[in-house]
Amino acid sequence: MNNIPYQLEEIAELHPEYILVSNEQECEELSTVASMMIFSQNDHKPLTLLAMLGEAFNKQRMAQKLILQYEQKAERHRTELRRFMSKEETASVIEIHTDSIYVFGNFWCRGAYNLYDALQNAGEDFHLEAVKGCAK
Repeated sequence: MNNIPYQLEEIAELHPEYILVSNEQECEELSTVASMMIFSQNDHKPLTLLAMLGEAFNKQRMAQKLILQYEQKAERHRTELRRFMSKEETASVIEIHTDSIYVFGNFWCRGAYNLYDALQNAGEDFHLEAVKGCAK
C-alpha cells in the first residue's frame, strides 16, 4: 500500500483473493483479509516481477509470452537506436527541479528500466560521475 492510509474494514468488504503490498510492515494486518505477496519494485526488475505475478495468479504462460514480446521489441528498438547512436554514447533519465536534480537508476519509474536495461543505453559509471560532488 506504500504508506497510503487505508481502512482494513473497507478492504475486507471487497473480498480480495490476493493483496500485493510493498513492504513487510503492511503484511501482518492485511494478511487477516487475504493471501499476501510482497511486491516491491525496488527488489526486482519489472520482468522478474511479471514472472512472479504470473506464478502467483497461475498465469505463467501468459507472463512468459509478454516477457518474450517485450524482449523482442527491445531488440528491435536497440537495433534501430544503433543507427543514430554509437556504443560510446549514453542516455539518462534526469529530472531537474528548481531546488534539486534527480538522476534515476534502472529500478525507478519514468521509463528508466526500458532505457538502461532493455535498450542497453547507459552505464552506471556515467551516473556516478555526473553526480559526483553534488550536494543537496
